[in-house]
Amino acid sequence: MRKAILSILLCFLFFSMPVESKSKDLRFIIVFDSNEDELIERKKEIVDLVNDMLDHVGENSFYELLENAVDELTTEDREVYFYKSTLFFYLGDTKGIKIEGSFVKNSFCMAEVKPKSFIRQWFNF
Repeated sequence: MRKAILSILLCFLFFSMPVESKSKDLRFIIVFDSNEDELIERKKEIVDLVNDMLDHVGENSFYELLENAVDELTTEDREVYFYKSTLFFYLGDTKGIKIEGSFVKNSFCMAEVKPKSFIRQWFNF
């Protein structure tokens, strides 16, 4: 009886432990300066900077690269932290607008799509 209770208790403890996976989407949170006027341009600049870093790295190495690149991304007016698959960017006094999102990595090329028309096909133009 003791063995059964002990094994049930161990199974309960084993299955009740939270498991956190690193396969979550890579997210970002940007907290702007209260005097910032060019929010969209700054957001695009930060997202492009990180996407350029991630273009040359395999998907399995994203997290290791970002954990080591925090010092590279930090500047005088920008503090950067990486915690639980989220990059935090704090700009200036951090009393401004907060923007959240996720980094999207395109693994394909977008082909140019031309509209087709039956009339154009018949007359070959």
